[in-house]
Amino acid sequence: MSVIPERLVGSNIVLRRWASSDAALLLAPITDSLPSLERWTPWVIPQPLEAVVLEQRLQKFHTQFDTGETYIYGIFDSAEKEVLGQAGLYARVGPGALEVGYFLRSTATGKGIATEATHLLVKLAFKELGVERVEARCEPGNVASIAVPRRLGFTLRETI
Repeated sequence: MSVIPERLVGSNIVLRRWASSDAALLLAPITDSLPSLERWTPWVIPQPLEAVVLEQRLQKFHTQFDTGETYIYGIFDSAEKEVLGQAGLYARVGPGALEVGYFLRSTATGKGIATEATHLLVKLAFKELGVERVEARCEPGNVASIAVPRRLGFTLRETI
């Protein structure tokens, strides 16, 4: 297996592997987006909502990246000054497959950012990680999130 890149560069964004020192940068997007996160992805919100808790979480992500358990990236603007969200590949859907997941800060939605981040991760999953399948799991009412895999040509397999 090849070395997994720590940075993926798109046309409008950069996906960069999280470092624990990014906690302060991530706290603002989570705080700004609490209503949406509480509705669709409450597990993203650290408890308590403090930089030190986020720092511990990002350190865990860093370790999981090294072990191949997950590949979680911060989504940054092209200058890498602002955190727009997070996207990752998760080894929790069975052998030969990865799940792709994402969240965006509320001010970054509707601009194609989640679609571009997901596209970069799907390419990584197939080309570098050699998986047979990538899954996206979305809450049935989350229309914006459902639109991302649809735009990328995913096939709906089931609704639970």
